[in-house]
Amino acid sequence: IYGYVDEFVDAYHAFSQGKDALANWRYGLEITKLCMAGYMAAEKKVTLDLTDGAVQKALETYVPLIAQGRGREILHVE
Repeated sequence: IYGYVDEFVDAYHAFSQGKDALANWRYGLEITKLCMAGYMAAEKKVTLDLTDGAVQKALETYVPLIAQGRGREILHVE
């Protein structure tokens, strides 16, 4: 449903032939950065400028609260 199976199959066939997959490492890295930027923006309650070098630098080491086991702080769960 989410496309992961197709991505895995594509990666398997590509890597077994010594080629790069359609959704390669760089693509995955960019998707991960976008997800982390979403978490960061939500936690800070701001809109981030992803072209800002300072934002890009901050994303390099950013670990969202949910990944730190501190999700209650942002999920408002009692």
